[in-house]
Amino acid sequence: MYAHPIFDKFRNELSGADGEFIAAPFNQKIRRDFISASEAPPGDAAWQRSHDYYKWIDMLEAVDRAEGSFAMIDLGAGFGRWLSAAALAAAGLRDGRRLDLKLVAVEADDRKYERMATHLQDNGVDRAACALVNAVLSDYTGYSLFPKSFDSCFTPIIDLDVRSDQIQAHLDQCYRRGAWLITLPNDMFLYALKRTISVVHAMDMLPGQTIFDLLSIDIQGGELLAIQGSLNSINERIKKMHIRTTSRFNEFKIYKILTENNWVINRIYNSSSTAYGEFGDYWCEDGLISCVNGRFMPREI
Repeated sequence: MYAHPIFDKFRNELSGADGEFIAAPFNQKIRRDFISASEAPPGDAAWQRSHDYYKWIDMLEAVDRAEGSFAMIDLGAGFGRWLSAAALAAAGLRDGRRLDLKLVAVEADDRKYERMATHLQDNGVDRAACALVNAVLSDYTGYSLFPKSFDSCFTPIIDLDVRSDQIQAHLDQCYRRGAWLITLPNDMFLYALKRTISVVHAMDMLPGQTIFDLLSIDIQGGELLAIQGSLNSINERIKKMHIRTTSRFNEFKIYKILTENNWVINRIYNSSSTAYGEFGDYWCEDGLISCVNGRFMPREI
């Protein structure tokens, strides 16, 4: 199941599935209603043919190479799944090391952000070690409108003069009827239920002078903007990156930027294509770039 040797450096148990939680590596607890069945981490060999497997590898390598403390930034953190994974991994090093944690998470979706505190508590993560930010990342600082989250995946696109509670009441009524196709009355059609949200510059997510062991980026098309807007800080203060990509254009531009700035690319799998990974081929809906900062790599004597 754990073909990559990095897993051997950690005590690892697969948590048991029950009515409330799904099975996950490192005894991680993930509530069933926090994640779709298609996203659930597999508990068999199929796991080695998935994006998540390579994200685990990057995260575990970063934890293993940390000295005294482990610092991580997760941009597009969802409900905090990878923050808790890092904390559990740091507590499970076979060599007995104990690492102080500094975990920073940024998530724009209000429903996922609200779930983060519950998920971290489920997994015993010290909240004092975490900075949780509900914001959109961009190359400026200010405020913007952002769609509110619905479990129905309702995607609003145009603002009309309709009260938000009218929309919610209508959707709730549809759910109670068990409707699988939800239509809106004309006065609600294409209404965007939005809220004001902070917009933060990616550089603002690098507090103090901390050197971060891992930067994870999964922000649905914003990955190029985040890297371009904070490149100097990333070069100076990030040791390793795992980037989820959404287009060939972004992949090409990010690859070019990184290779020109002394980053070493370990893996690059293009979006909407077959990834020929070390542990099996799999279909990549989103791509990934795994890289390490050459400035922090040990030098040959």
